[in-house]
Amino acid sequence: MKKFLFLVLALGLTLSLSAQFKSSKLKQANRIAPALSGPSIDFPVVGELSPNSNVSNKSINDDPVSSVSRYDVQTNSASDRRVFLYPDGTVGTAATWSAQDAGYTDRGTGYNYFDGTAFGPLPTQRIETVKVGWPCYLPFGANGELVIAHEAAGNLVMNTRSSKGTGAWTQQILPNALPTGVPIMLWPRAMTNGTNRTNIHVIALTAPVGNGGVIYNGIDGALMYCRSTDGGVTFSAWTQLPGLTSTSYAWFAGDSYSFAEPRGDTLAFTFGGDLIDLVLMKSTDNGTTWTKTIIWHSLYSLGGTSPSFYNACGGSQTVVLDNQGFAHVACGFNQDSSYNASLHYYNRVAFGIIYWNEHMSQLDQGLDPAILFPNHQWIGWLKDTSVMSFPLANLTITGGSLTWHPNLVIDNRDKIFLVYDAATTLVDIDGYNFHHIFGRDGTLSADTVKWSNDTLVDITGDWIQYS
Repeated sequence: MKKFLFLVLALGLTLSLSAQFKSSKLKQANRIAPALSGPSIDFPVVGELSPNSNVSNKSINDDPVSSVSRYDVQTNSASDRRVFLYPDGTVGTAATWSAQDAGYTDRGTGYNYFDGTAFGPLPTQRIETVKVGWPCYLPFGANGELVIAHEAAGNLVMNTRSSKGTGAWTQQILPNALPTGVPIMLWPRAMTNGTNRTNIHVIALTAPVGNGGVIYNGIDGALMYCRSTDGGVTFSAWTQLPGLTSTSYAWFAGDSYSFAEPRGDTLAFTFGGDLIDLVLMKSTDNGTTWTKTIIWHSLYSLGGTSPSFYNACGGSQTVVLDNQGFAHVACGFNQDSSYNASLHYYNRVAFGIIYWNEHMSQLDQGLDPAILFPNHQWIGWLKDTSVMSFPLANLTITGGSLTWHPNLVIDNRDKIFLVYDAATTLVDIDGYNFHHIFGRDGTLSADTVKWSNDTLVDITGDWIQYS
């Protein structure tokens, strides 16, 4: 069971911390713990995920809970937009929700709303009329809200209403045609911008073969883009953007992409990591044209096998635009071994969070932490490296390294905030280790970031949560 917590970080406050980072060699020789990464999770082919046994009987007493779900998989990799803080202090939230322990026939968006004083009752049903998953929650219209999710078959499902927090939802299937021969679009990410937030931008994958799909234009899971400039009445055709075709990539992974909050007509999203390049896609004309920037170059974007584990940018990533419209990116540090075009092994005890921005050159292909750290590009790590001595059987499997799911926020005073989850030595009643949420802050300075000391804060503190 997952509890989704309403966590407010007071932007502008300096995070005070307690542990100084000390560089250490990554233990690879006898600590490589290969875990096979296969098709991303969702119906119908890979089957339903059994309930997660790594659940503590401890509780969190002091923090508001917006939703409780029996369906544990909220992402295969990068975090999605599930929370939005409105200027009036209200908050809308969404999660992939189910009250069932198996089958999950009731699965859909669990929605809740904070009215400035309290959340509403916990969700007891989905907002959709059909089974969906992976919702994106967005502001929409003058005072409304929007949720886009994927269904078991066909195009994406969109629900809107004109007043946030109240009223009936209006549901529609995205009206644009599916790409030729594609049965399903999966794992969407979306953003709204423009006057009254009536422009809608969406990226999603054609279903990979392992998830009931087909090879599309030579790619097993093609990353596609579409948009609406009329409030969702019509959408452009699903499009493969330049540089995202089979001449550059053999596949894309579910949820291994992230959309930035737009700045006017400037849009940005990142994708990739692990076996393929980590890439920034950016538009300054509301999605009409796009520019591709390779942040980190992979040797295996078109397939192939690697002789040993290599350092890689992970698929769990985040991107944010600053007040001048420049992109800032963070991703998990992984160590991968290419198995084939769609499967790979990864080192479960790798750790680290990597930073890059548009003023910087392409990351060195080797991703040496000893080089990244003095350049202010190794910005997150394990607070307690004794986790690496944990019995492998008791390490909670996240699909990535011991530091994962980074998120960046930049406020209007050019303060930058990083949060991510990382493994701890705390365990649940079954002996599996918990992850806590850690963070640090800094200030944008010319073409880099002045981070506030080389220290971390354990935001989770003394309450319990796992990722």
